[in-house]
Amino acid sequence: MTDWNALHTLLAVVSTGSYADAARKLGIDETTVSRRVRSLERDIGRRLLERGGRHLETTQVCRDVFGHLRDAERSLNITLDKLTAPQDPRPIQTIRITSVDYICDQLLAPMVHALTEERNFRIELVGDDRNLSLRRREADVALRLGPPMGGGTHSRFVADIEYAVYSATRPRSANEAWVALDSGQAHLQEVKWSETEGSEAGVRFTATSIAGLHKIISSGIAIGFLPRFMADRDDDLQRLDQYESKSRPLWMLWHPEFEEAPYFNTVIERIADGLLKRLTPS
Repeated sequence: MTDWNALHTLLAVVSTGSYADAARKLGIDETTVSRRVRSLERDIGRRLLERGGRHLETTQVCRDVFGHLRDAERSLNITLDKLTAPQDPRPIQTIRITSVDYICDQLLAPMVHALTEERNFRIELVGDDRNLSLRRREADVALRLGPPMGGGTHSRFVADIEYAVYSATRPRSANEAWVALDSGQAHLQEVKWSETEGSEAGVRFTATSIAGLHKIISSGIAIGFLPRFMADRDDDLQRLDQYESKSRPLWMLWHPEFEEAPYFNTVIERIADGLLKRLTPS
């Protein structure tokens, strides 16, 4: 069987043009270089190098296989690099977390740094009004406004999200028209609160999202319910304490198989701690 060292030496000789330069490149003596090439030629029964005056010249056989040898050497070097590279004991893990848009944007997005601080997680935040299925593994963790319905998941209560009625600090009108989420979301508590509290003035404006409500209220033309963790930090809004505050429970759910992951406790506790900090009224 042909020794790879002989092939490696041949490549060095051809690329440098002499035994002496090849020896310096490989860190061996010139005699060893010459001996390896002669041994390789005996093994295959063909000449690979010839003397052309003071220089070495390759034979046609050598030129025919040189490209293949060079490619083989590159492949071998890549393989050796992979085999000898230090193994990462904690490979990158993808964690898919889902909730409604405003929770993803306002609560979860600022926590990504804390979640990846000690471990190289790949975090996917999926803002979706639909309840993605944990049982079908469409997500690993879900944050839901309300207690879990049905089985097949594990859960824990995180905190209450407090809501209050807000207006712009400089309202454009004394007429307290209301804004609420649109009729497609009429089943939500926030819409029912607005319809009850605003029954006299009436819900005049609607929006498709909490972010939309926020902008309309900030414009000064209407009042409405907003989560306190968002609105209390906005200097352009003021809380109207004559209206009763409300709350919705925030639950965290996950598929039971997620508990088998070695990083399960870290992820769940980091999420819970981060949510509590942001949801605790100042």
